[in-house]
Amino acid sequence: ISIEAAARRRGAAAHVGSVSWVDFKQGGIFTSGVDGTVRVWDRESGRPCEVIQAAEPMERGSEGFHKKDRWKLRRACALTADAEALFTADGKAVQCYARRPQGASPMLRMAGHYQGIHEMLYNEELGELYTAGADGLLLCWRSQALAIGDDEDNA
Repeated sequence: ISIEAAARRRGAAAHVGSVSWVDFKQGGIFTSGVDGTVRVWDRESGRPCEVIQAAEPMERGSEGFHKKDRWKLRRACALTADAEALFTADGKAVQCYARRPQGASPMLRMAGHYQGIHEMLYNEELGELYTAGADGLLLCWRSQALAIGDDEDNA
């Protein structure tokens, strides 16, 4: 069953515009779209149980998106295996969110690309985040700040 169909059938709000990323982790199904949100969906009910405003929504002009701006339509994201950390592409930068029971909160912003980020992947074993951008760069982010866990461990 598609998330869109489940959302429509059950009366839940889906993304406004296209969905550009999906991942399945413990705790739900994660999606992001051009509306700038990351949504966590309950697997059983198909309803959104968390909405994170990760970026400004894309605005479409009267002529649509310019070809040079098509990279902006892609909202690349990555999650840790336990889904406690969410990484989102916000233009040329990476925004890291810590996901806690009380909700997600921005934790770290990392800049390094000269053009928009197309893809990202988190390597759990090495604790590294990889990002690929329209600038032709593949960046590897290594930082203690990427390690998500108890607040005492990250002080």
